[in-house]
Amino acid sequence: MLPLDIGADLMKDFIIRVCRFEKDNPRALVGLVEIVGKEGRIAFKTLDGLWEILNSSSDDEKEGDDSVYVELRKERR
Repeated sequence: MLPLDIGADLMKDFIIRVCRFEKDNPRALVGLVEIVGKEGRIAFKTLDGLWEILNSSSDDEKEGDDSVYVELRKERR
């Protein structure tokens, strides 16, 4: 039997924003991924890049094969 808190290490919540896709080429997908509870966004340019981000083993791995980590900064007024 697994400990009750093991799910916290295995589960992540994501917000995926698809900005562009090609109707005839579903692998040509462009967008952003946010990990809920973390600052920053990770950009992806292909379906494979999205898949790598979603399957990364740790939050420190911020880049997929073609991804870019974008730090969000709060503007001061």
